[in-house]
Amino acid sequence: MASNSPEPSGAPVLLEERVNRVAILTLNRPQVLNAFNDELVVAITQALRNAERDSDVGAVIITGAGRAFCAGQDLQARREIFARGEVPHLGAGLRERYKPMILRIRTMEKPVLAALNGVAAGAGCGLALACDLRLAADEATLVQSFPA
Repeated sequence: MASNSPEPSGAPVLLEERVNRVAILTLNRPQVLNAFNDELVVAITQALRNAERDSDVGAVIITGAGRAFCAGQDLQARREIFARGEVPHLGAGLRERYKPMILRIRTMEKPVLAALNGVAAGAGCGLALACDLRLAADEATLVQSFPA
């Protein structure tokens, strides 16, 4: 089952599947290594809320399509905001977008697993670390990078 707004390619940014009592959420922006844009963050948060409320769901797995789990924030999407003359407030963005997603994972009374199929960088690393358990492929890496 696909959910949410499509990418320019027409594909949804998040794929949802149910296998027995497990909800599998697949970040589906492989062309940008599943980097977060606003639509993807909203879609994940909503899918987690739905899984939490669904008594037929016993656990959630989050993974990424293609060769990455999640490369973090989509910097091209941020550049487009600046190109329009807008100056987003970093703190507000964290509070309004990422915090609800991470809190949903941390407060859910069902286990949430990250299936790391490749790089988890920046906010993608934060997503993986917020999960209750991480299962990693040999090629998976967790990366944080902050400018000084």
